[in-house]
Amino acid sequence: MALVLTSGPATEPVTVAEAKAHLRIDGSSEDTLIASLILTSRLHVEAALGLALITQSWRLLLDAWPLTKDIALPLRPLQSIDAVRVWPQTGSAVVIDEDDYLADTASVPPRLVRTGVVWRQPGRVANGHSPGVAAAGGTLVREARSHRGGRAPHHGAGTRLATARGIPGAQPMSDAVTAGDLSTRLVLEAASRSSDGGGGASVEWETVAEVWASVRARGGSEALTLDRVAGRLRHEIVIRYRGDVTPQMRFREGTRIYDILAVYDPDRHRRWLTCLVEERDL
Repeated sequence: MALVLTSGPATEPVTVAEAKAHLRIDGSSEDTLIASLILTSRLHVEAALGLALITQSWRLLLDAWPLTKDIALPLRPLQSIDAVRVWPQTGSAVVIDEDDYLADTASVPPRLVRTGVVWRQPGRVANGHSPGVAAAGGTLVREARSHRGGRAPHHGAGTRLATARGIPGAQPMSDAVTAGDLSTRLVLEAASRSSDGGGGASVEWETVAEVWASVRARGGSEALTLDRVAGRLRHEIVIRYRGDVTPQMRFREGTRIYDILAVYDPDRHRRWLTCLVEERDL
């Protein structure tokens, strides 16, 4: 028995955009990788469970008809059977009349059931029967084909952060960072300086990117500034790695401003970027 894919799924169960939203990925540099991981994940699930997650078509090739009146189809769920063909020793395949069989889509596994008549035997030694089947996310259609008669079925179917070294005041993350920890949406900003015409410069902050981040408080202090007490709170912000973040930048969360003090790649694998920041004027 052989199972041959004749028409693959037009889409995947999960889009690249949906996967990126779940993983808190903003850039497009890994889109190809993510798409390939979605494909291989679907193939793994379908192979392990005998399922067709998305509509697809298959051909099942049989050497001979079984002694029983039904043929168990290896993929589910079944949507329909396109045709059942039998190959004589020479010449073209003979199509079995649709009234001579039915597609049992309710059973597990789904079945091709003979309705009482005797089907002709194939003339070929191998793959003489072929039922055609189509399957779709929840529905499987199979087509069985063989040399002796039949038709083939179609079916449709993180990482742990290392301790910061050499950075005064840096503390290691107590827990591994995963995509689920990136729950805060921050705006990364860079300063744009221009002359004010009086020998000074004016500073405007421009948006570089919006990123998902994990923000954790790491301590605070207060100081007397201009006859008032100003609070300072230090945080550790973790984002997915990007190479354009510098201490001259800042993060913004609504009206809250986080000045970047230091930036480092904790495990040097370019997976995560840890930023030591300070929030002032609390």
